[in-house]
Amino acid sequence: MGRWVAALLGVGLVALLAARLVVEPRRDAWIAYATARDGTAVYFRYAVGNTGAYASQLTTRVAILRDNVHALEHRSINGPATLDDRGVHGAPDGIEIGEDGAELHVTGDGLRARGTLSAATADCPPAAARARILVNVPGVNADTSDGGLYEGTGFLVRTVAVGNVSATALYAAASGGALLVDPLATCPAWIAVDGERWTGSVAPVPADLETFELSMGSHRLRVKLGPRHVVQDTHAHALGAERLLAWVVGFPSPVVVLRRVRIQLDDRPEHWHGVHVTRTTR
Repeated sequence: MGRWVAALLGVGLVALLAARLVVEPRRDAWIAYATARDGTAVYFRYAVGNTGAYASQLTTRVAILRDNVHALEHRSINGPATLDDRGVHGAPDGIEIGEDGAELHVTGDGLRARGTLSAATADCPPAAARARILVNVPGVNADTSDGGLYEGTGFLVRTVAVGNVSATALYAAASGGALLVDPLATCPAWIAVDGERWTGSVAPVPADLETFELSMGSHRLRVKLGPRHVVQDTHAHALGAERLLAWVVGFPSPVVVLRRVRIQLDDRPEHWHGVHVTRTTR
């Protein structure tokens, strides 16, 4: 009996490896980003892939980077879902994009959230939107619960990763507008300032510099990374053999690091707050 089980496992492993070599991994995602009025960076990512143990499953990631307070982080796998131009549907978590903007929700036991991005669009470049997101992290009792209401400026981003790719991105917003540099985004570089929007080519975002500068059209950005960060490793607690199996089935071990940034736009006195995102696969 043991030999039959071993043989079946071997056949299954060979089939998975064959599929891994034939099917090119693809991961589609919708990201809702917002900067609250107090500078808190709020990042929601809803992703669906086509390969691996979690094929067609919705993976939800949430990161909330707050000043002088510990970061909030959440990750869950929600079950089968569909992702299209109107959002993410079919799972307990999701995002719905309509004519008046977008609504997002997360329903996990560890974190619950509901929010709106009023007047948000999926155009290229998108319009900066009014964000209002309520987050609750249940504690042992009401006195130990965490979260809060975050109101500010936000936007929607759709990303597509084909193959096992690494990329660095920059997301930021303020009362005067918003900006994005993300090579995986369907609209990879844009800035909206005082009602005007620009999109075009931008130099890659450095992955390993604490301070750097970028040009976006006629605007100059001076970016400084802060100490607040979140590391999201899909297989943080997996053994080496388990990571190898994940690669075989087409689901490598992506590590996403989000760090808070402060940006000076041109010579404006107001600083924009955002996140510096590095994605690596191994």
